[in-house]
Amino acid sequence: MTWPVAIMYLVATLLGLLGGGLLLRLRTPLSQPKLYAFRMTGIMAVAAAITLGASATAMWRWTVVP
Repeated sequence: MTWPVAIMYLVATLLGLLGGGLLLRLRTPLSQPKLYAFRMTGIMAVAAAITLGASATAMWRWTVVP
């Protein structure tokens, strides 16, 4: 595994944890603006984590010589 791939996985993990934390925070009572912001940001962070993780996996597989 190359350094760029490892960094991509690290950033994907951090985004996933951040997004998951924001989405879990929705279980508590929040004002309408916070509810909207946490939901939007949480979903976008999780989506970014999934996309970045998939890209890192593809990049890793392309660098492996069979």
